[in-house]
Amino acid sequence: MNSSDSLYNKSKYYNELINNFITNNKDIQLISKIQESIKIIDQTLNQFNLNEISLSFNGGKDCLVMLILFISRLYEFKDKFQLIKLNKIQCILINYEDQFPELIQFIEETCHFYNLKLIQYNNELKLGFKNYLIDYPNIKSIIIGTRLTDPFGGNLKNCQKTDNNWPYFIRIHPILTWNYQEIWDFLLKFQINYCKLYDYGYTSIGGINSTIPNPNLKIIENGDKIKYLPAYELKDGSKERDGRL
Repeated sequence: MNSSDSLYNKSKYYNELINNFITNNKDIQLISKIQESIKIIDQTLNQFNLNEISLSFNGGKDCLVMLILFISRLYEFKDKFQLIKLNKIQCILINYEDQFPELIQFIEETCHFYNLKLIQYNNELKLGFKNYLIDYPNIKSIIIGTRLTDPFGGNLKNCQKTDNNWPYFIRIHPILTWNYQEIWDFLLKFQINYCKLYDYGYTSIGGINSTIPNPNLKIIENGDKIKYLPAYELKDGSKERDGRL
């Protein structure tokens, strides 16, 4: 598969890849999480038309897992004609910090490879969503890669309306119950290309001025050379955000 393939063919590829993993692999825990996410995504696809769905994508590991799972389920979308006509997946990026050049490059490459129509707003979250829904009033549901362990994620549900004081849309959280290691198990087992900052010890990527490599991955080589292990080497997922300032 390459970037020139149609979105339909990409969805077919990942659908077959993931279904084969579910059928033939013995990783029961990861399979369970994948099946749980698939159920949530399928419910969303059954409830909304494709032009009513958007994905929140910031280039991070969590929303990357969410993206691949969503693409895989498009292949089984009820209206194949609507899917074949779909050229790009609608996505939103809301950012209010200076981004790492490596992350910017990865986002651009990912949008090209996976046929994403990414609209970026350099605002705080509430204003960003407000502006997006004004510009794209057809959007009724936004799929978000939040997990329970994320800040403000502990009380979220798989599917819920936004709070009363927020712009109105249906929030979908298909990977809500995934843990840190399961995210990396998925990306590594399915050989998904991810932002190279993760290979330099970053485990949770924010802005340039608010993120450093995770100190729990720091090692000393040759007596005095500081190095950081890749993000997937972090054994304690509760320390995922130790690199956030």
